[in-house]
Amino acid sequence: MKVFRRLPRRIRFVLVLIGLNVLMFTLFRVIFWMLFRSTAPEAPGSDFLWALYLGFKFDLRLSLLICLPVLALSWIPGLNFVRSSIAKWIWLVYFVAMAAFLILTYFVDLAHYDYLHDRLNASAVDHIL
Repeated sequence: MKVFRRLPRRIRFVLVLIGLNVLMFTLFRVIFWMLFRSTAPEAPGSDFLWALYLGFKFDLRLSLLICLPVLALSWIPGLNFVRSSIAKWIWLVYFVAMAAFLILTYFVDLAHYDYLHDRLNASAVDHIL
């Protein structure tokens, strides 16, 4: 824990945010599995663990992509949320918008799978536009 305290506040914030995002995405994956596990009752546990591992890797990449702008732009004094209250609001709006978009996407995927028994893909998004 002492090593974590020595890190700059920006890095600590991003690491905590990455952890929270991965936890939230993994929770969504587990909820999806709990709701629809009856569709694949014969699947062995090793397949479930492999799918969870692949999903974790994807969730970690997604979380890192969400946090990349903070690390890339917070060195600019006007966008440094440690020293600027305006920057705190900018990054808060960014993170809330990203979280809202991703949660909405997960719910649409859940509803799409419940209705059509097929995961959300690009062809379904084409029908929206």
